[in-house]
Amino acid sequence: MVGLSAGLISEGATWMTALESRNRFTHAYDAKAAGEAQELIKSSYLPMLEAFVTRLAERGNE
Repeated sequence: MVGLSAGLISEGATWMTALESRNRFTHAYDAKAAGEAQELIKSSYLPMLEAFVTRLAERGNE
């Protein structure tokens, strides 16, 4: 993973899980799946993405 080797991301396993979740939830149309996706986004993926944006901003200021 290029982002991992470049130091832009540090949570490689979480990124891979996010991609797997995207594939799993793409065609899930029930409320249970939607709730599960929402919880994963809030608890795991949003913090991961916020850290990524912070690293990008820091790199832009170098």
